[in-house]
Amino acid sequence: MRFGTACLAALALASIMLASAHAHDYGNPSGSFIIKATPAETGLRAAVIEQATMPGLGPPYHVHTREDEIFYVINGQVQFWRGGETFVAGPGSVVMLPRRVPHTFRNVGDGPSTVMFSVTPDGLEKFFEWRNEDHPSQPEIEKVAREKYGLDYLGPPPAE
Repeated sequence: MRFGTACLAALALASIMLASAHAHDYGNPSGSFIIKATPAETGLRAAVIEQATMPGLGPPYHVHTREDEIFYVINGQVQFWRGGETFVAGPGSVVMLPRRVPHTFRNVGDGPSTVMFSVTPDGLEKFFEWRNEDHPSQPEIEKVAREKYGLDYLGPPPAE
């Protein structure tokens, strides 16, 4: 299939590239959390986030009622729990985490792991910004997550 000049020009105009200077970086002892792109910056109904995680760590087991997530493992060994399954994903792996399916991940390697993930539709990035800027207590996090963002924390991941 061949694209005409007008079609290619339209694709180029629709493309968006953000320099790293636009990123919102939230460092913490467990790793880093960088919001690479927000809907306000891209015009899309999605957010893109990069997360580096230290060995043995990861988020609590949880379920989203509104968003789908797509993870890309940049480096390290990352164990995922998705519904009733668990698996380890290495660099180059893509993992789909659909809404309403309980999930989490944990760095099971010897060094930091890095994942890039998209959240769609948008909105959850505002929760991450609030959590990382205001440093609320865990009970506050769970209350706001549930009431405002449709995100429920379920505790530790199921037994391996």
